[in-house]
Amino acid sequence: MATFHTPPDRVAITASSLVAMPGAGSDGDYARRALGPLAETVGVPLIAVDPGPAGIVATCLDALDEAARHGPVIAAGISIGACVAVHWAATRPGACAAVVAASPPWPPGGAGHSPAAAAARATVAAIEQDGLAAAIAAMRASSPGWLGDELGRSWTALGDLLAPHLREAASASVPTAADMSRSADLGVATAVVAVDGDAVHPTEVAIGWAEMLGVAPRVIDFDTWAEDPGSIGRAAADALRDLRPPTR
Repeated sequence: MATFHTPPDRVAITASSLVAMPGAGSDGDYARRALGPLAETVGVPLIAVDPGPAGIVATCLDALDEAARHGPVIAAGISIGACVAVHWAATRPGACAAVVAASPPWPPGGAGHSPAAAAARATVAAIEQDGLAAAIAAMRASSPGWLGDELGRSWTALGDLLAPHLREAASASVPTAADMSRSADLGVATAVVAVDGDAVHPTEVAIGWAEMLGVAPRVIDFDTWAEDPGSIGRAAADALRDLRPPTR
């Protein structure tokens, strides 16, 4: 158990671990690199989730519940991982020490017609039509080199799980508006991090989440994120360090 030491007029966070949850098409390797700096700053072990055959949401929820057996957890997620983090915090009062929602992909209520859902459906269609190798080649041809390398690695590692995971993300229903309201009412320490310039995860969505959760969003620029995945974790640490106790 460790306490994230903050100034006297800020929120103190005590946690036993940080569960790092990736986005659809990504994996625990990336989640560890992105959120590792936050775990190091707080001084807790990082548990990186690799979504399995049960699906992204189910695998992440199981990992959170298992970690919570040993004490309060920092639920930290990227994209759909952020959706799971907020949902879990709202339904497990007392188990969640803090939430980190990085690059939230859609407004409360689910994927709908969001850019993230559209991208997931397009990739599934490409895999079904031409196969995984061709889909990866097409993705690389239309992506910055670093992103092509990152997704090429994780998509290859996921293999046959990639299409089911993307289908799940494209039809996801979390978080709900009730999740957001409940999390805010519980006063869960929360950081929302956006990447300015990420068309799949619009900054406007993160701003909307932050307003509903009663916090100020942290925004990093696309080039910073591209050069260093850990910039997400450092931005989250700064956001949590600046949190003031709720006045409601």
